[in-house]
Amino acid sequence: MNRCTISLIILAALILLCIISLPVIHGQCDRLVRQTDRVAEAAAQGDAERALAEYEKLEQRWESFHDITGLFVDGEKLDVPREVICALRPLLAAAHPEAASELARLRGMIEGLYEEEVPGWAHIL
Repeated sequence: MNRCTISLIILAALILLCIISLPVIHGQCDRLVRQTDRVAEAAAQGDAERALAEYEKLEQRWESFHDITGLFVDGEKLDVPREVICALRPLLAAAHPEAASELARLRGMIEGLYEEEVPGWAHIL
C-alpha cells in the first residue's frame, strides 16, 4: 500500500510540475520577446548605440531565461537561440541590414519554444 501511495504522490507531483511549467515558460518567453522587439526597434531606427544597449539587456535577460526555462525545456533547444544572440552583436554594431532578419528569426525561435511545450491532443493521444 505504501508503494501505491508513493507512486500516486510522485505522479501528482509530475502533473503539477507540468501544469506549473506552462505559465512559467510563457512568461519567460514573453519577456525575452519584448526585449528582442526593443532591440529590433532601436536597430530599425538606425540608433546603433541604443540597439547595443538594448542588446546588452537582451544578453542579461537571456541568462535568466536560460536558467529558468532550462528546468523545463531540453537544453539542446536553447543552443540555437544562444548562437543567434551571440551573432547579433557585430551585426548591430555595424548597423547591418541582416540584423533585422536575425532578430525576427530569434523572435520566432523563442515563441516556438513555448508553442512546442503546449500539449496538443495529438501529443496526448
